[in-house]
Amino acid sequence: MTKKRMSDRTPKANNRARVHQLSESLRSTEQLPTSAEELVTTLNGRELQGEGRDRVLRIIGLLRTRRWYMSRLLQSDPATLESKQTVSLMEVLLSDADTLNAMLQRYTLAPQVNPIQRVPSLMYIPTDEVLNGLEAATVMRILHLAERDDLDRVRDCNCGRFFLAGRIDQQHCSVACRVKAHQSSDEFKAKRRIAERERYKLKRSGKVKQ
Repeated sequence: MTKKRMSDRTPKANNRARVHQLSESLRSTEQLPTSAEELVTTLNGRELQGEGRDRVLRIIGLLRTRRWYMSRLLQSDPATLESKQTVSLMEVLLSDADTLNAMLQRYTLAPQVNPIQRVPSLMYIPTDEVLNGLEAATVMRILHLAERDDLDRVRDCNCGRFFLAGRIDQQHCSVACRVKAHQSSDEFKAKRRIAERERYKLKRSGKVKQ
């Protein structure tokens, strides 16, 4: 029964159209998007919405948290691995891992080779008709990036858009967002209040024009 469903869901596009797509791919000189770039495009698009998007973001969050916990543990002094604080950290790490694995159990997939691209690339189709194909493929892309420790480059800006960070300290998708975030920070507001008070004193003293 499962094999039949897998067969039914295998792409059966017209061969002539597929040959045309492959020809266009072979002639193209454009560089294919990376998995991280494709993930950013999906997260910023409108195709993945509702509970499926919530699950994807939850999985990203759990993997990011795991990376943070592991970095803390790896930096710990081996002599402190049995300390109460370190043990508590490990317990949270293991609990989150159980949550993540439980969420991943919903994705029953069949790997497929994309025949259209110039280089072999894997794509995944759900073996369960209830599953959303885009959601399942996005989760697999996230896991591949996490396995290569490359998921951290996919970040979300204050404006709500996702972007691919080019630097380790990049936290915003554009200069405009970076400036806006800086101007809304408590530090910037405090400096501006001090500057405004100084300017007001100068005006009262007559040292500057109104």
